[in-house]
Amino acid sequence: MIAGISYLCDKKVIFAFSPIIEMLSAMHVVCAPQHHLDRMDWMNALISKAKLDSRLMDEIAGCGKQTWNWAVIMTALCRDSWDIAIPEAITRLEKTPVNELNRLLKEYDRPPVKTKYKEYLCRIMKEFHDSFFCKELTLSETIIIRLMKREQARCENMGLYPYISTLHERIRITETELVFIKNKHYIFALDDINEIVVLGNSFISPHLLVEWDAQKVCLPRMFTVEKDKRTVPQDLIKLLKGLGDETRLRILYEIGRGQRCTQELAPLLNVSEACVSKHLKLLYESGILKKGRKGNFVFYSIDTEKIDFIPYSLYEFIMRIR
Repeated sequence: MIAGISYLCDKKVIFAFSPIIEMLSAMHVVCAPQHHLDRMDWMNALISKAKLDSRLMDEIAGCGKQTWNWAVIMTALCRDSWDIAIPEAITRLEKTPVNELNRLLKEYDRPPVKTKYKEYLCRIMKEFHDSFFCKELTLSETIIIRLMKREQARCENMGLYPYISTLHERIRITETELVFIKNKHYIFALDDINEIVVLGNSFISPHLLVEWDAQKVCLPRMFTVEKDKRTVPQDLIKLLKGLGDETRLRILYEIGRGQRCTQELAPLLNVSEACVSKHLKLLYESGILKKGRKGNFVFYSIDTEKIDFIPYSLYEFIMRIR
């Protein structure tokens, strides 16, 4: 839903709200509530007041692991068009060939799925919308559209490029380039961009949610709806605790050279297998390690994507704009 359109710096600038991105962002929060401090009260209310069926919450979280917390589905539905109603988006996913969905899953380093699983994803989305989110959307849609009209006025008063630099701490803009700093730097020449879409969102903070094609970029305008509690995300604490030990760093060094099991690591580190197991458990719980069974042994490997995102995770908390 478009709140307004401006033409600034030879570019079409659209200020809008996307119901499907808002819903998928809410489902992302259900998958990883400890990371989204701005939605702690919302998530606690879901649990304490049983607003959402616990079985459905578990299914949303389970599907989130397969779809990297629904980011793959967001890309599948919104890469070409963010301005789409939720029922229409679900119908589009139903009609998406499973090989196309698997191509996106591969981009996100996720295993392929079968047609039945795609149908299951659609059912979960439809149930979440019909049983719960459509009521939330009735209120939030009106509010965010109103706020985006104010954003349009703010952008016109500030100027386009100064305004963009206020949207997220991981956006950099120079005289010639627009830079998104995530697990790596994504750099775009400003002269190549014809259209900029600024999408209001009340769930995705603190993530930098962006989409782009050859001549268009979508940027987030995140709205905070809860009071700042000055808390630290629990997943960040687990991550840093996993790294904050000499033995665990030595374990990561060894596993970085190839998959290892407890029995191989113990003599390499000159410690007991029980000691290695304790450290491996912490590293696995922090998300730094992945594991898989081969015969009677469990082998561990490094989740390189998690490592790549460590600086971004720190910036999300320390430097986040509220």
